[in-house]
Amino acid sequence: MDADEDHVALQYLQEKGDIKGTRKNTRMQKLAYVYEGVEQEAPRSEQIRLVNPKYFGGLYEGSKGVEQFWREIYHYISATYDLNCVKHIYINGDGASWIKSGCKWIGESTFVLDKFHMQKYIIAASSHLLDSAGDD
Repeated sequence: MDADEDHVALQYLQEKGDIKGTRKNTRMQKLAYVYEGVEQEAPRSEQIRLVNPKYFGGLYEGSKGVEQFWREIYHYISATYDLNCVKHIYINGDGASWIKSGCKWIGESTFVLDKFHMQKYIIAASSHLLDSAGDD
């Protein structure tokens, strides 16, 4: 599965103008999608499609909200798949604590850092290195 968040800008909370001049006009929506794998759209195509995706999302705030989010996903997984036959579940994400906490709620799962953030950290860790062994 993949998990991430999206920052949603609000125009108002209860009535128009009630958040004008404040910094409280965004909410973080949690998103995840569970899938069985990926397939190529067509031979020799670089486009892929998810196999049997199921999408989850909403405004789950605070630790209770995060718990509810992961419980909903676990309920879906346990109702859809025979967990005795599932070898492993990977939770792919950016490393946010709420994403990593999914491993606590989804048994036999492992957190995996997504490709974008992995590359970002590798570049940061290696940018001070010289380009070749002959460089001084």
